[in-house]
Amino acid sequence: MKKQVHQQHAKDLVDGFEVFDVSAGFPLVIDKETGLEYLGTSKGGFTALLNPDGTPKISQVYQDGLL
Repeated sequence: MKKQVHQQHAKDLVDGFEVFDVSAGFPLVIDKETGLEYLGTSKGGFTALLNPDGTPKISQVYQDGLL
C-alpha cells in the first residue's frame, strides 16, 4: 500500500506542472495551480523567475486561462 501511495503522490506532483523546452535545453516550468514560472538549470535544479520589482513571475498563459 505504501508504494502505491508514493507512486500516486509522484504522479500528482508531475501532473501539477507544465514543462516547456526553451533555448539551450533549459526547461521553463509552470506550476498549474499557481501560475508561477521556474527555470530549470543545467545541474537539474530550478529557480523561480521574478519580475523587476522582485515579486514572483506569474505566467501570462496561466493568467489567460490557457493552462
